[in-house]
Amino acid sequence: MHGAATSGGAPARAGAANTLSDILRDVDTALFHWTAADDRIRWSANAPDLFHPAGRQAPRTNAHFMHLLDPEKRLAREGAIAHAFNRSGQTGGKYDFVFQLTIDGPRGRAKVCWFEERGHVLHDAGGNVIGINGSLRSITAPMATAATTGDANDTDALSGALTRASFTARLGEDIAAARKSGSGCCLLVMGIDNLAMINDSFGFETADSVITEIARRVTAVLREGDIIGRLAGNKFAVILHNCTSEEAAVAARRFCESVSQSPVTTENSDVVATISVGGVIFPRFAPDAERAITRAMEALQQARKSRRGGFRMYEPDTRRDVERRDNLRLATDLLSALSEQRMGLALQPIVSTEDDEPAFYESLVRVRSRDGEDVSAGAFMNLADKLGLTHLIDTRVLDLTVELLIEEPDLKVSINVGVSTALDPDWFQRITDHVLHNRDIAHRMIVEITETEAIQDIQETAAVVSWMHDLGCKVALDDFGAGYTTYRNLRDLGVDMVKIDGSFMRNLHRSEADQLFVQTLVNLARNLGIETVAEWVEDERDAQLLKDWGVTYLQGHLYGRATTRYMPCDSTLPLVSQKKAARES
Repeated sequence: MHGAATSGGAPARAGAANTLSDILRDVDTALFHWTAADDRIRWSANAPDLFHPAGRQAPRTNAHFMHLLDPEKRLAREGAIAHAFNRSGQTGGKYDFVFQLTIDGPRGRAKVCWFEERGHVLHDAGGNVIGINGSLRSITAPMATAATTGDANDTDALSGALTRASFTARLGEDIAAARKSGSGCCLLVMGIDNLAMINDSFGFETADSVITEIARRVTAVLREGDIIGRLAGNKFAVILHNCTSEEAAVAARRFCESVSQSPVTTENSDVVATISVGGVIFPRFAPDAERAITRAMEALQQARKSRRGGFRMYEPDTRRDVERRDNLRLATDLLSALSEQRMGLALQPIVSTEDDEPAFYESLVRVRSRDGEDVSAGAFMNLADKLGLTHLIDTRVLDLTVELLIEEPDLKVSINVGVSTALDPDWFQRITDHVLHNRDIAHRMIVEITETEAIQDIQETAAVVSWMHDLGCKVALDDFGAGYTTYRNLRDLGVDMVKIDGSFMRNLHRSEADQLFVQTLVNLARNLGIETVAEWVEDERDAQLLKDWGVTYLQGHLYGRATTRYMPCDSTLPLVSQKKAARES
């Protein structure tokens, strides 16, 4: 390799060698071959030009090369080569390594030069390392940017980009500078599409190779002075200085094309990768680093909704901001209601079709607002689910229901529980402890799980049903008919009761299609020995049809609305003590 890059020989060959040398010099890249037998490194002719800015000579041996690195980077390079050796088999393995060389600059300031080394470990027939073919590339951006922080640990080991902390600090400085100068800059956040699928399909080593290569491709098309950082496992961010929205869109397309132009070659497979991009102009729409990242992430999320490889710039949305403030207020109110005992229970009767008398009640959560109004679950449960508060609410409803069952020995109730909550070990331990301490309550408690959740994982749901049966509780499948439960699934679940979705009751006596569907559901349940509940019954004609078809229970405004039965904040006394005090007075 060294000979091919030097002058001499026939004119035609000399011309070809000079052309190759010129190309390598133009792209700031040198080629090398290391021989294990004598530890010698043979470089292409332009290697001195590559090392000169760093104040070094091209190392002639691997030992000399390692001596140029600080101890931490020395170990990292040894690890990269060893990793390539261990996964290479008989054909050799590839590695990538990023490092810096530091020299003293003017006025006592250190100058840091960054390099990217890519190598191919060579084996003989016996599997012994005989050498390395490699390249070394001088990186002017973004690696030099990392050096401005004065700490080599500011770079991400896998990609060579700035770490999130260092990138965020630099972004804050650039926002302050842009505000002072009156210029506009842009932050772009790039997300690797379907990286989780790549992990699952090819393994983490392949995914790491994809991350590394995407970082390299994006870096290769950056403008001088622009900065790249790695925000998360599948997300990179770039600061574009003096950039308009139109220029940002051009840059985003350039980044997307650089990634998607060809598959990423890894040790295991060629992988097709794409990125989606979201951006925000600062300081106009982002007065600080955290809001810039958050808003660029929001734009990225919108870009991903449109298509893979999409791009979207952040734009203010008053309605969205108002909705988020309302959501934040509601979430705060819910947490306050939990801590201030302003969460209680309303009961709605479920009557038997034999005598129209209440057979049991459904326990529904209520939140007492600060102005004394009881708010139903429909106003907050969807948001609670998005915010991850459902588990807390389910747990509180369980505790309140148990208190009510203990206080009223003749009461029988059903409670709504998400499958994810029921599978949680803490919740299951809680209901187990309640039952063990109060043996009488289990046979008076029915646990309701929704059909749409249940059919997502039949085996897990069947396990929940089995556990509840072991405790002595019955289980009902709520909103039956809203999902796609088959005869076999319903049989395998082993539930005791199904509650037919209320949407079929709105026009039951006028809709032959709904009548046929409800009768089919009732017959299916009857054949399996499962009781049925019809919800949302509000019309005498509908009620009579349901009775004629053999429905077991009816629930709806025709038989009673849900009314608040237990609100702990009404009194500092426990419910038992309240009744005892009333009897003694």
